[in-house]
Amino acid sequence: MQTVVQNVKMTTSRKYLWYWTGIPILILIGLFLDTELDINVHDTYFVIRLLHLTVLVSLFLFVSGVGYFLLRKKQTNRFLDSFHLLTTVLGILTIAISAFAYSQIDFNYTGEYEEIARNGQLTKYCFFGILGGVLSILVGFVGYLLNLILTWTKNENTLHNTR
Repeated sequence: MQTVVQNVKMTTSRKYLWYWTGIPILILIGLFLDTELDINVHDTYFVIRLLHLTVLVSLFLFVSGVGYFLLRKKQTNRFLDSFHLLTTVLGILTIAISAFAYSQIDFNYTGEYEEIARNGQLTKYCFFGILGGVLSILVGFVGYLLNLILTWTKNENTLHNTR
């Protein structure tokens, strides 16, 4: 039982490794699912490559890992740690699943209206899935920043009170 507790403490003290491990996984997903998301909003046409999106999310993971690495000796808020990890993982999974679903849509239309309408609906669902994943990661990042601020101010207050 003692080793299980030690393993849990070691894992929670090295949170940065969890985030840094996700970076190469995301980059590989972006490379293997090399797809583009085409978004038509009124008269503007946006094209976003999945690789660019995975690089952006990897940047958030890198910054998160650096913050947890710098605070590895300090006690952070467990709820905010869990919240950040959960929203980040859910966001990444949502992006990956939506991008994979989008890559499976057949855009070689035979001219039937039902097929065009169905593919348009699927495209919207994939777009909103990717958008929801990015928003989930951003909400988790706000929780992460709050966690850093609370940890830093808590440790600063204890330093000032001991003088």
